[in-house]
Amino acid sequence: MTLPTRSYIVLLASTAAFYLALKSPAAGADAVPQRVPGTQIELVPPVGFGARPSFPGFVNLDIVGSVMVVEVPQPYSDVAGDVTARTKTSGITLLSVEHPKISGRDATLLHVQVPFDQASDTSKWILIFGDDSHTGTVTATFRTNVPQATSDEIRKSVLSAVWSSAPPATNFEGMQFRIIETSTLKIANKLANGLFLAPPGRWGHLKPTDPVLAVTSGLLSDPVTDIDAFSKIQLLQRASITDVEVLGGSKILVEKLQGFELTARARDTRTKDGLQIYQMVVIDSAHQQFFIAAGQVGVGASDEALADFRTVAHSLKVVN
Repeated sequence: MTLPTRSYIVLLASTAAFYLALKSPAAGADAVPQRVPGTQIELVPPVGFGARPSFPGFVNLDIVGSVMVVEVPQPYSDVAGDVTARTKTSGITLLSVEHPKISGRDATLLHVQVPFDQASDTSKWILIFGDDSHTGTVTATFRTNVPQATSDEIRKSVLSAVWSSAPPATNFEGMQFRIIETSTLKIANKLANGLFLAPPGRWGHLKPTDPVLAVTSGLLSDPVTDIDAFSKIQLLQRASITDVEVLGGSKILVEKLQGFELTARARDTRTKDGLQIYQMVVIDSAHQQFFIAAGQVGVGASDEALADFRTVAHSLKVVN
């Protein structure tokens, strides 16, 4: 399974979902390095920024700002090149590029400006650092009308990032859900607010036709009034598949929460292999969040894998 687009996660994450994350008060932050739950990255939050449950970083309600941390199991050079290329996308203005050292490793620091609405823009400091197999990113987002001293303080915080010697306590640290593995699908990796499950010992050597399941959570910017349509939108947003044909779907209940489960046929965007797709979406309206389990496997060996996908998906328990 192709991982979610790295630059999309780092640079173009939903602005509406980000601002929704600011609706809950944040705990106060001290001027000492803090490890972001679920990651091995620690940094000194900017003055006035604090932790917020279910958000991988720190927020500041007064200036409508955030510092978000993401780790990806990809080479630094690939991620840095990918994100830098995205800054050439229409509507994004690249203000500066620097190449500092972080934890003795090469790094890239981008300063960009992105439209927020018709009347204002959003600024971002984006730090990318890592090695040949693992990359960390720190993305600070704030309105452009803040004082220069505030932008400098945020930049200083972003550059304070280092690899922590303390790994996450469990695979579920920082996650808003729990799932149960099966004998043939084990947690193999994690990315931001998601987990990837694959056959034991196969991660890193997977083909598009191998069974892989991703379970993630996201924030809702607006209430979901049509869960069928919402589910299909999530499916069609997956850049790694094409020629999608929905085979069927039905409403379900998971922990008394409304959900929608579907199956589909598709092709891998790169290899054109035929795929069987499984997807379950669960809406937690009370906490303005949703959960999605998305699996894929080659069409020739799909029955057992689909059953495993369902077993893991239906084991989902929400933790708030």
